[in-house]
Formats: sequence, C-alpha cells, structure tokens
Amino acid sequence: MLCGGRKGTLLFVLIGLLAAAGTPHAAWYSNIYVWTGLALLMSFAIIALAYMAGKFLEIPVLDAWTKVEMQEIATSASIAVLCMVLITTVNSASQFLSGEPNAITSAQTFLKDNVYADGQKLYLQLTEAYFKLARVVSYTYTVSQGVFIVAFTVSGSPGSGLSPMLASVSQGMDSVASFMMLASAQYSILGFFGSAAVIMLPVGIFLRSFSLTRKIGGTLLAAVIATAVIYPAAMMVSKVVYSTYSQDLTNTINGIKDVAMPPEPPVSDLICSPLMQMFDLSPLPWVGGEEGWGTVACWALGWIVPCPVLFAIIKIVFIVVNNTFGFIMAIPLNLYGEKVATFSKISANYYVPLTKYALPAVVKYIVLSITIFIIPVIMTVTLIKNLTLAFGGEPQLYGLSKLV
Repeated sequence: MLCGGRKGTLLFVLIGLLAAAGTPHAAWYSNIYVWTGLALLMSFAIIALAYMAGKFLEIPVLDAWTKVEMQEIATSASIAVLCMVLITTVNSASQFLSGEPNAITSAQTFLKDNVYADGQKLYLQLTEAYFKLARVVSYTYTVSQGVFIVAFTVSGSPGSGLSPMLASVSQGMDSVASFMMLASAQYSILGFFGSAAVIMLPVGIFLRSFSLTRKIGGTLLAAVIATAVIYPAAMMVSKVVYSTYSQDLTNTINGIKDVAMPPEPPVSDLICSPLMQMFDLSPLPWVGGEEGWGTVACWALGWIVPCPVLFAIIKIVFIVVNNTFGFIMAIPLNLYGEKVATFSKISANYYVPLTKYALPAVVKYIVLSITIFIIPVIMTVTLIKNLTLAFGGEPQLYGLSKLV
C-alpha cells in the first residue's frame, strides 16, 4: 500500500485548491490554484508509476525511493497550501483596505496614481517655473542712439544674478524625471512578478517533490512568494509612509505657482508707439514724414518764413526726434527698472518662491521615492533567505547568497 493516509491528505489539498480557484481574483491569479493542484497531481502520478514499476520489476531501491518521495510530496502539498494561504490572505487584506482585487494591482495603483502622478505634477510646475525664470535670466538690452557727433549707450541684464537658480531648477527636473522612471519600473516589475508566479509557483512545487531538484524547487518557491506576495504587501507599508507626507508634498508643489510671469519688455511698447507713428505719418498721411510736416508748416507759416527755411528746420527736428525718442522714453522706464530690476522685486517674484517651494519639493519627492523603494526591497531580501530555508531550498546558491 502506497501510504494511503498521505494519498488522502493529497486528495484533500487538491480539492481545496480547486475550490479556491473559484474565488474572485485578478486575471493573473485566476489559474494559479489549478496549476498548483495539477503540479502536485503530476508529481504524485510520477511517483506512483515509479512505485508500480519497482513492485512489478522487483527493484527494492526504486521501491524505497518512492516511499521517501511520497513523504516529501506530502510536505510539498503542505507548502503549496501555505503559499495559497499567503496569497489569499494578502489579496483579501488588499481588497479590504484598498478595494483592489489583489496586492499587486493595489501596489500598481499606488505607484501610478500617487507616486508617478505627484512626480508628473511637480515636473510640470518646475517646467513652468523654468520658463519664467529663463525669460528673466536671459533678458538683456543695449540701447545706442546717436545725434550728429554725440552717441549715447545704455545696457544691462537685470536678472543675470538668477543664473545659478536656473541650473538648480534644471537639475531638479532631471531628478524628478529619474524617480518618475523608477516608479514606472516598479510598476512594470510588479506586473512581471504577478505573471511569473502563475508559472513558477507550480514549477517550484513540482521540482520540490523530487530529491534531485528539491533544493532548486524550494529556492524557486521562496523567490516566488517573496516577489509576488511579500514585495507588493511591503509596498502597502510604503503607501502608508507616503500618504503621511503626501499632503505636505502637494502643498509645497502648489507653492511653485508663486513664481511670477515676467512682464513684456518696455522696449516692445516703444517699437510700435502710436505717438511715434502719428509723428512719422504727419498730418498728411498720403505724403508723410518730414515732407508732410514741411508742407503743413509752409502752408501755415509760409507768408512769414520762407518755405525753404521751414523745410530745413522741419528736417532737423524730424531727425532729432526720430533718433532720440526711444532713448529718451527708455531712460524713465529703465528697461524693467520698476518691474524686474530691483533686488526686492527679483527676490519676491523669483528667488523666494524657488527656494521656499520648488527646490524643497524636489527634495521631498526624492526622499519619499527612495523610501517607498527601499522598504519593499529590504523586507523582500530579508525574508527570502528564511523562506528558502523553510521550503527546503538552498540559500547558498551562487549569486543568491550575495543577494541575501
């Protein structure tokens, strides 16, 4: 008799796995119970065939081997039940806490709707601040006007002192983009772990049922449980940590809007000045310029002053006004003098919002991103060695020993 009690235990386990397969789970979990049950059934079938061959051919060694393996397959069945209990418990807890069907989906939703979304919002705010700051930093003017032999020149760069801030904002954008990519990578890795578990868990159960591959199977089972169960469950711990400080991060990100939009340069108003246009057109727009003004002056004053003299005077006045209008009007405006140039306005409009909100928001986002990444990694790496020993695997496999 081939360990009838153990066959009953195995049958009970198979029935339980098939019943669990009917419970609602995500698509990638739907068949894991069935495949695990089939893996146990295949292992039992192989050992039963070996037992019959040993009895029929009267090979004592094979008969003894099958009895030992039958004991181990019962242990594998117990481990399979433990794995299914862990999966079901973690998924049920995730469904209760977050409303998601399983822990992996819940962790992916957290990464997408919280970590990545906050990073995207921060990146867009930094981009807008960078655009505003670049306008101020890059603005420079040079006004040069000459009247006969005399020339006047005024130049300046009111916002040039903010150049280091521009580099800091640019580096902050790069850092935020890098950690957004880290969140996306974790999202993809979680999906891979979930998909791989459907195949690798039954394979691990099957390999662990035989002495030749028992250590490899135990190690594989530990890796599957650590990555597909422990890792997403630990991500929920990270979610609690993140949610504790997320509101403060959101408030800091919203403060970046305080960076002011620079006004249009005053010179842009002078280039198309309506007053200067009226002067250039003269009262006779069909003639225009100095000829128009000269014609009007000659018509009004020609009976007092000769027309050639009036035309000469109008020509000189027209040249002087055209050459000095922009220069004279720009000096009172100081080319951003009242709008940007003063240190107090630069500090209030750009320096303070950037140092109080933009750069602290980048630091907070980076620290939170690193924290939610490290917590699952530490918990997974810490437990994988213990799980490997519990499942009869070998934690000293090449490469794995360095990891754990």
